[in-house]
Amino acid sequence: MKIEYIEVSSLEDIINHASDEIPDGNSTINYILPFSIPIKIIKENPLRDVSDEALLWAKEVRPEELHINHGEFIGDGLDHIISELTHKRTSNRAIFSLINQSNISNSGDTPIPSFMLLQCNIHENNLYCTAYFRALEVTTFLRINLEEIRIKVAKIYDSLQNFDSVKLAIVAFRAYSNKNINTLKIPQIDRLSEAKILTTLTKNPKEISELLKQKCKDSTVVLTGSLEKIISSLSELEDTDVKFNRVRTLHLTKEALTIANDLKEKRAVNSHHEAVDKLNKDLEEKTLAISKEIHNA
Repeated sequence: MKIEYIEVSSLEDIINHASDEIPDGNSTINYILPFSIPIKIIKENPLRDVSDEALLWAKEVRPEELHINHGEFIGDGLDHIISELTHKRTSNRAIFSLINQSNISNSGDTPIPSFMLLQCNIHENNLYCTAYFRALEVTTFLRINLEEIRIKVAKIYDSLQNFDSVKLAIVAFRAYSNKNINTLKIPQIDRLSEAKILTTLTKNPKEISELLKQKCKDSTVVLTGSLEKIISSLSELEDTDVKFNRVRTLHLTKEALTIANDLKEKRAVNSHHEAVDKLNKDLEEKTLAISKEIHNA
């Protein structure tokens, strides 16, 4: 079947198209987003709300606030694409890959890129650009992915300037919508030491409460360190050391840790399942309950 590219006047059109086809909470297998985009749009119309985040994903050295990023896997891949297209516009080797089999085999739930490869070719003043994803969240993550691809295509154009439109085909083995997804950011509370958590619980509990709220987004990586540190801290403290119900908060946090460990086990055998969705929801509700107990605002 020949792909028919849909002409768009902005990257927002692509996001709206995907959101309309895959409503929140739904998914589909073997999903294709084929669009024709004028190079003027690529050069002059970034998705500004995710520009900074896209740059973090593109850095060659992974930023500390991300579990993984794409740049650490791509390396000099974009330079290779530009070099290949410079010498041979129709090359079938103008490609970068973010992953090889050694990254996948026996990886369990260790984070690996969903963005797998990007391949380019120039034909009749069009840059054909195909991106393959093993999984693609089409509301939040797609925005970041599109902006990252836009940045890369703009760099290709700056070097070559021999095409005037981009025929972009995004292929996702599994596409889904989850507006509450965590974009693989490590929550700030999970980057705090136990000493910092203990001190903040006594001196500024509102800060811990707010950080717990931020932790509530769905994530494919289940982190339990902050819950364990809160439990340890509350176990060391006395009731008079804090301005909230220490015993009640300790009980809620232990319950949250039990749910989180159960979620880890379920994710090890099912990436997407009703049981996983329920545990995600249970963990979110329990974490919010802890936040409210620590500082009811």
